[in-house]
Amino acid sequence: MRFVASVAICMCALLFAGATSAAHAQSPTCATYSRFERQIDGFEFPTSIAYARDGRLAVVERDARRVRVFAADGTELLSLSDSDGNLPFGLVDSRVDGGPRAVAFDPADRLTVIAPGRIAVFQATSGDAAAGEKGRWRVVTGVPVPRPVAIAWRESSNRAELVVADAERGLVILGDDGGERFATSEGLGVANGVAVAGDGSIFVSDARRHAIVRYGADGAFRARFGERGAFPGLLNLPAGLAVRGDCLYVADELNHRVQIFSFEGKSVGLWGMHAVVPREGAGKIHYPCALAIAPDGERMTVAEGFERRLQRFLTDESTSRTPPAMPSLESVLSHFGAAVASDDDLLVLTSPETANAFVFDLRGATPLHVATFGGSGAGPDSFVDVSAIGVDGRSQRIVVLDPGAGRLSVFQLARDRTAAPIMDPFMPRLVRSWTLDAWSSRVAALAGGSTLQLPPAGAPLVPAALAADGDGWWIYDSSRGLVVRTNARLEPTQAIATGVLGGSGLAVERGEGESRRFRIAVPDLGDVATVGADGVVQWSPGRSPYRRPTSVAVHGDVMVVTDAALDQVFLVREGGVATVGRRGISDGEYWLPDGVAALDDGRFVVVDRGNHRAQIIDAQGTWKMTFGLGRAYTRPRERGES
Repeated sequence: MRFVASVAICMCALLFAGATSAAHAQSPTCATYSRFERQIDGFEFPTSIAYARDGRLAVVERDARRVRVFAADGTELLSLSDSDGNLPFGLVDSRVDGGPRAVAFDPADRLTVIAPGRIAVFQATSGDAAAGEKGRWRVVTGVPVPRPVAIAWRESSNRAELVVADAERGLVILGDDGGERFATSEGLGVANGVAVAGDGSIFVSDARRHAIVRYGADGAFRARFGERGAFPGLLNLPAGLAVRGDCLYVADELNHRVQIFSFEGKSVGLWGMHAVVPREGAGKIHYPCALAIAPDGERMTVAEGFERRLQRFLTDESTSRTPPAMPSLESVLSHFGAAVASDDDLLVLTSPETANAFVFDLRGATPLHVATFGGSGAGPDSFVDVSAIGVDGRSQRIVVLDPGAGRLSVFQLARDRTAAPIMDPFMPRLVRSWTLDAWSSRVAALAGGSTLQLPPAGAPLVPAALAADGDGWWIYDSSRGLVVRTNARLEPTQAIATGVLGGSGLAVERGEGESRRFRIAVPDLGDVATVGADGVVQWSPGRSPYRRPTSVAVHGDVMVVTDAALDQVFLVREGGVATVGRRGISDGEYWLPDGVAALDDGRFVVVDRGNHRAQIIDAQGTWKMTFGLGRAYTRPRERGES
């Protein structure tokens, strides 16, 4: 099996090398920024970057809810955050929003910051934007962008316009007063990045369809190119975009590279592909999410949120470049995502890179990988963007929520518990599937379509989290704040309106009727909401102990919360809150923990996403095991994961 895989990888590398060389030969006019210059560490999940014409660089740090501005020589000029009151987006613990989302410089080189429903323009010019210049903002509120992810300015007909990629509304063009001039979602799944060409045309990256959408200067849809895959010309979660001349640069996030396209969608180059070992840098790129080209065109800065760093690259005009290698087989095996679930003797983990789900047998001393199912594709048993997964150990069924494919699905495992565990690729089979449209309509019908009405324009709900409860399920919808009870066949039977939006994790505390409580992790609000059976919401008393809680699980009297910003795991009991772990790569340490599931014996599986592994802790937070696909460690290693 390993020999076959190795041969396949070698052949892929040969094909990749030939295709890449051909691509470079076809487009000598597109600069390749593959010459590593500098790595800058110490950022808190940078997600948006932008250059001013004088060389200043602005960076949004999601986990610090902060914007920092650096001079061309790297000197820090400004640090603007909610916590010190000099960024006009409210307080960090306001429960209103998660602070700044994207940054750009307007045609007058003024810093522009956008948050849900708000735009702020720093009024200082390039000449006096120095440390100590605070409070000089023009703030526009009521802006029609609920989930902005990227922005770019353009000048059109002697007027400035702000072009916004919004994850909910698509492409939105605003006037400098914040008023909407144009909006469209034609051809788009979920907008993830935006760039403006010299002729005013607009490019938007599509995170759901793994494609680039091109719009004319008038905003009309022109074309879409790209699909999911690893070879040149294919994309896997395209994120930030930049334009230089007639070339489009794409942060190809899950392919760990930057890729170059012509405006017609032809792949003409790429570099940086895959840091095989987490924390590897010096030109190796790991989950790039944003990029920006310096005004002189000689330098590109790439933001890697997962690695909490920036890397700067210079143009490489050499004609004989060694093509980047394909990632090794072992390097991509355990890229686990946030969706994880366990019940009885079953554990299921997922991979955003490959769109697969992995089934583990828990009957032995360590989890044993016994089946893989799903994979990227349009088929009914394939996945696009899995948000949550559930396991019913008694019936050996697995529930998959896939808003990317617009489906909720049930898989049955053909598994003989009396036999020894074996790898069986035919174990899971699809037995039932709902379209999100049909399921959302059934949910709305529970209240006659009144208080539980669907989002505007009839858009379906967005199932973001899942928890088992007896012979049924609870599904949390992040777009309308609903918690929906279903039976084993996923048919909705009850809906509770909570008003909690944007959550990513759900846990149900055992109880019946009025005694039942729900816990919802809300990353951008930095807290975990407690919701009663009547829909009444309570937040953490006083200041929340969390910064970016991503997932939550409950077993007995303990609630476990993963915090991807603090790189810690929280253990919450009636008597107080304890923290486990710290940032690092050794066993018992974490890098972006993102996903947790309770095991029947009272232990918890934590997805250590940034370290490409999972760890098991007990109810006191003591480390018990580190594992991935095909390997497990029950004794701590001195030098950590390699």
